[in-house]
Parts: sequence; C-alpha cells; structure tokens
Amino acid sequence: MLFFNLRQKIFHFAVCVRLANKAERRFRIIEVNWPLKNQGPFSPTCERDCVSEEDAAKFLTDYYRVAMETDLAERVYWWQLVAKGFGLMDVYEDGPLHKRPAYHAFKSPRRRHC
Repeated sequence: MLFFNLRQKIFHFAVCVRLANKAERRFRIIEVNWPLKNQGPFSPTCERDCVSEEDAAKFLTDYYRVAMETDLAERVYWWQLVAKGFGLMDVYEDGPLHKRPAYHAFKSPRRRHC
C-alpha cells in the first residue's frame, strides 16, 4: 500500500487534471473536513478516527497552508459549514449556532487567500 502526504497528493492529482483530455485543467479540492470526537452517530466515521475541535482547527489551518503553498490548487472548500459531527459550526436544538475553533481558524486573515 502506498502512502502520500498532502503535498504529494496535490501534485499527483494536479498532474492528472492537467493531462486529462476532457477537463478544464482546473484543480480544486472539495469536501475537506475532520470528524469530531464525541459526536456519536453524527460523526461520519468511527470514534478512533475522530479529532478534538482544537485539533480540527489546527489541521484546517495546516491543510490550507500546504494546499496554497503548492500553487496548484485553485480553491479549497470546507465540507460543511453547519453540521453535527464535522461542521465549522454546530446547531443546538433551542439555541444559537455554536462556532467551533475551526470556524475561527477558517475566518482568520492569514487564511483569506484560500
């Protein structure tokens, strides 16, 4: 089995897109997220693969930094803004939206070019 880090994956997929005959040759990364701990059935994976809200914010920042440093990804999209288990915000049944640490990391001026 082969393992690639994010930078290697981006280079690999960017080359595939540029070599495609029937593509616009534009490379975008879509549906980036990390499943969050203690979210029960709302997490899209098993608990051992989940991360804390603070780690998700750090991973988001690192992911966007690496993706933009390659100069190959035209855009990177987070999946999903409001969602239990992996969103940048969570909705409580009788209250306001809860902005997770990843929301604030995503909003950071250091990440504005993404």
